[in-house]
Amino acid sequence: MVTIKKVFLYNTAAILLLLLFQGCGDPHTPPDYYFPKPPPGEAYVYHYTSLTEGFPDEYWRVDHWSENRLRICIFDSARGWIQCSYEYLSSTGVVQDKLLIFPGRGQTTSVDIEHGNLYPSEASDYNQVYLQYLRWYTSPDSLTFTEIIRNRRFDPTQSTEDEVVFELREKIEDFQEGYLEMESRGIEVFETGLGLRYFEKEITPEIVRKYTFSERFSVEDFNNRVNPEPVPEN
Repeated sequence: MVTIKKVFLYNTAAILLLLLFQGCGDPHTPPDYYFPKPPPGEAYVYHYTSLTEGFPDEYWRVDHWSENRLRICIFDSARGWIQCSYEYLSSTGVVQDKLLIFPGRGQTTSVDIEHGNLYPSEASDYNQVYLQYLRWYTSPDSLTFTEIIRNRRFDPTQSTEDEVVFELREKIEDFQEGYLEMESRGIEVFETGLGLRYFEKEITPEIVRKYTFSERFSVEDFNNRVNPEPVPEN
């Protein structure tokens, strides 16, 4: 059987490029098109409205976690946390170096990150591939696990002077009681000075999850309006 590591890796040169990308380590600001970095110790929240019937809205909280790191936590309209991504800002782009997911019932799962390359400092080359390769186990002593490999490519045909568009390809392999494999595609649209403005992901050929930026809150205003669960301290 062809392994997941081989399915979506476009070529050896791309992999070597990604390893170099992940290794860079100078403190840096986010790319111009990415989420603006809040002042030290502060945060803001983006509201993304679901354009697909049956899927809830999402709220993304962006924290200035340290000098060169952001923490981006996502939760749904029922105030339940979905995940927290800890992202390292290097001179060449954004690297995910820690990811927590919250499967429910007060559980927190730490994800193993084989590759966490998210976005380049400058989106200019269609031939570069930015790779996330993730794995997490059902429980610490479990042999069942889920793997995700997610590739991003800059799309110059849809991008403009103020917008950066990435193509998204994703494959999920689920080794639980049996074996499940899923593939999907999507796009992400970033706007200079704003960050992620629109994103979509194909669930099935008939169902595509679509989200658009609606508004930005201060944390205080957001808490007063939505009353979310406490932010995880991990």
